[in-house]
Amino acid sequence: NIGTAIRESAENAVPLDLWPMFRALDPIPILTLRGENSDILSDETLQKMAQEHGNFIPLTIPNRAHTPDLCEDISLREITKFINQF
Repeated sequence: NIGTAIRESAENAVPLDLWPMFRALDPIPILTLRGENSDILSDETLQKMAQEHGNFIPLTIPNRAHTPDLCEDISLREITKFINQF
């Protein structure tokens, strides 16, 4: 699976702290949809993203792998609500 491949290749990489770049996005509203069964984006990381960004909406879609289909009722409802803010 892709999560394992990423972790294994990351073991040989120089660690890079991306949090300062993520924090720089603070003025930009972000809605992130995460599949509940993602082996790439953990719930722990998603929650840290929400803590680090003042305008971040985390949403975990049940029974989905890394990428939700975006046709789930909850996905459509939250995307519409997010877009309607603007």
